[in-house]
Amino acid sequence: MYEAWDQAYCKAYSDGHNNRGLRGRRLDHYAHAFADICGEVDSLVPDLEMTLDAFWLQWDRGDVFEGTPGEHWHRAAA
Repeated sequence: MYEAWDQAYCKAYSDGHNNRGLRGRRLDHYAHAFADICGEVDSLVPDLEMTLDAFWLQWDRGDVFEGTPGEHWHRAAA
């Protein structure tokens, strides 16, 4: 079930700060990307939930997420 964008952002911001050691712009980038990806996943596969752990695995392995605050973030093409 898709949660509101701001709820997903807050959840990811908290996770990034408290569990992943992210700070500053990188933390904000992580939270924006997660919130937008959650919305994207929900629009494509409504029964699938993007979890923080699944997102972190992509993030930590070096996948690139592009965008800026106020703009839709997406996973960059390889």
